[in-house]
Amino acid sequence: MLVTLTERYFSDPQWIFERKLDGERCLGFRDGADAGLLSRTGQSLTDTYPEIAEALGGRDCDDFVVDGEIVAFEGTRTSFARLQQRIGIHDPCQARASRVVVTYYEELTQRLDSPVGDHTAGELQERLVDVVADLPADP
Repeated sequence: MLVTLTERYFSDPQWIFERKLDGERCLGFRDGADAGLLSRTGQSLTDTYPEIAEALGGRDCDDFVVDGEIVAFEGTRTSFARLQQRIGIHDPCQARASRVVVTYYEELTQRLDSPVGDHTAGELQERLVDVVADLPADP
């Protein structure tokens, strides 16, 4: 099924609705003093979005993984075209100089029993799926 923009809304208790964020999905992590970002294919995005990696590094918890979306805004809407000006930049200074402000929306936080570096990106994603499956249906 393709996503379709509409002005007509409906509600159904059997459906879960999420705002469409037109950005770059990635995992954010912190393992002790190390914090960073990984793409869905396991490539580092830390130098492309250094301000987000720094924000993750500043958290109180020092061992976590978050699944989220990096977006850029054009007015009040997310703009993938604007975000593309950052995608592919691998130098933190150039990324900051691009003047494209980015935001990271976290979808789930999970504390790990062992350091992030002991897990592959696929294992981390599976772990997040397991956590979602264990969440109560009606919080």
